[in-house]
Amino acid sequence: MNRTLPSAQTKYQTLVTRLLDTAGVKIGGPNPWDIQVHNDGFYKRVLADGETGMGESYMDGWWDAERVDELICKILQADLDNNISPALAGIMAGNKIKTAESANKKNGFCQWPKTLRPGQ
Repeated sequence: MNRTLPSAQTKYQTLVTRLLDTAGVKIGGPNPWDIQVHNDGFYKRVLADGETGMGESYMDGWWDAERVDELICKILQADLDNNISPALAGIMAGNKIKTAESANKKNGFCQWPKTLRPGQ
């Protein structure tokens, strides 16, 4: 049996979709607060940079919503930053660690993300 593993991009899309589902927001959905994605880089950017990545990708035209105000209210009401499932938080932390490790190899020094520094 020849199985094709999902690409990293598919995994990012799945994670962001699941996260937004908890706030009642759909990717490509019919509601005015649903997100319409125009650039698939949106998913990785949101996972890597959180709310900053979401805001900057909006400014770059990577996504839009008919009612951005309602979208933001839904995200805030769901308290996504504090209610991320432990499994998703672990994956996101793993992505930050991999990014830090890549930077270490590239730059020759260790610069851990603040939230992942030992003893904090």
